[in-house]
Amino acid sequence: MSLRTFRWWVAVASLSCMPAWVGACDLPEGIAPGPAVDAQILDGFYLGGDICLYDPISVSAERVPRFRGSRTAPDAPTLYYVNGANGSPVITAVNVAVLAEISQIAILGIFYAGNGAGVAIDAFPAVSSGPAVATLEQVIADHLTRQEPVHIRGGSAGTVVISEAIHGTRNRLAREARLRGDWAAPLDLLRVETHGSVARDFPDGPRYIHYDAKPDPVPKVGVAGPVAHPGARALIARFGPDQSWVTRGQAVVSLAQSVRTLEVGSSAMADDAALLSVLNAQGLGVDEPFQTQNFIAGMGLAALTPVRGRVGAVPDALKGALAFLSNAFLAVHGAQTYDPYRRPFDVLYATGLTESRRVRHIDLQTPPPVMEGL
Repeated sequence: MSLRTFRWWVAVASLSCMPAWVGACDLPEGIAPGPAVDAQILDGFYLGGDICLYDPISVSAERVPRFRGSRTAPDAPTLYYVNGANGSPVITAVNVAVLAEISQIAILGIFYAGNGAGVAIDAFPAVSSGPAVATLEQVIADHLTRQEPVHIRGGSAGTVVISEAIHGTRNRLAREARLRGDWAAPLDLLRVETHGSVARDFPDGPRYIHYDAKPDPVPKVGVAGPVAHPGARALIARFGPDQSWVTRGQAVVSLAQSVRTLEVGSSAMADDAALLSVLNAQGLGVDEPFQTQNFIAGMGLAALTPVRGRVGAVPDALKGALAFLSNAFLAVHGAQTYDPYRRPFDVLYATGLTESRRVRHIDLQTPPPVMEGL
């Protein structure tokens, strides 16, 4: 039995421990986040629009339900999304649901468990292999075999997964062609978007857009840093984000105090299970993506906000799931900062495009216009 197969059976066995409030998955192979599910076991699994995870060994990408905007066509092409190193399927699902609604597109997540912590700008993760990289490489290979474009987006440490998967794809193509002919031509079918990219090195060939929030320190030493290689003809799109949410201090404290009154279960309950319980009690979830994202962001801020001389406005059972938000939101590094500025890929990539292989830089308008599409 392979390691991946063993990991899948361990995850399946945990389903019997799911509490009653966890919604049913769309497919019988689905695994819902819960108290008995170790996120590391699910690294590299598909994250579907039902907030369930699916092993790519046993479930094809075509079968997994997508996150969709309210007006997204049923046959819309898919954007594959790799999350950063927060290791939370629930928070990732909420962020992806918001992006799907903003752009009115279909999205399938590739879950990256990471190390369960936020990214420190002086400690870059090294991911040369692993389940998430292998899953993304297989997705790319499937699309290239069909000679179809493949759209990929990832943020923070998830960009390391993307970078390594493209390096692996490039090496595979070179081996298969034995360095004869235009073996790199298929890489032009890759459309790659990053936000707050930790990764510095992106192989030439794909089309790249790297989003860089001006106050975010991570891309300044990552993809937009002085020693970075963003990829030939890459576009770096900079913007100054609206930071009005930072001023919501009192509202955040009030929100956190109301959260404390909810029954979140035993402190031994897994973070995502507790978070799902709170969201369900509030009538929130991926069907209310914007309200849910704001609710989670508020709790993330409140976790660091003293209340009458003490810290602890958020239940202990949620602090692990929300810990990374101290960086992701307070340092304008998270999806909530970046995704509203996304443009349809081919429209934005064409900006200032010339025959030169040099990296291009543009400044996006603030606030951005409403532009929908892949």
